[in-house]
Amino acid sequence: MRADDPLRSLMPWLSEEEGEGTRSAEPDELVQALEELAAAEGADVTMQRFLKQTGVSEHAVYKHFPSWSELRIEAGLDPRRRADVIHADDDLLAEAVRVIEACGGFPTIREFNERSRFPYHTLYMRFGNRAEILRRCEEYRAQP
Repeated sequence: MRADDPLRSLMPWLSEEEGEGTRSAEPDELVQALEELAAAEGADVTMQRFLKQTGVSEHAVYKHFPSWSELRIEAGLDPRRRADVIHADDDLLAEAVRVIEACGGFPTIREFNERSRFPYHTLYMRFGNRAEILRRCEEYRAQP
């Protein structure tokens, strides 16, 4: 994250040298960052969005909180709810194909989450493992 990034105020304790997704924050820092992000972007902020905007690692969250819902509760938000938006299979597959092509092959979960409009978990829950996702993407690409 650049020093001039407007969201830098959410995590002033993250040095540029540490890089995104590598900082293990203290519980109160996580709560404060989530409170501020929710105030800026709305209470339905997802864990993926939180990780991307703060540069904190998923490990840091689970080191201090048993679940994402627990962190949300500590920050004064409702526990995590299922998304109200249900993506059509074709939309998910089109996005997966786009990301796979942009990466030059099947990306890591982290790479996928950084480049995609939705988390890898959504693909996995809908289509199954990596091999099945690839099979479904090939079928999608073969459509006229």
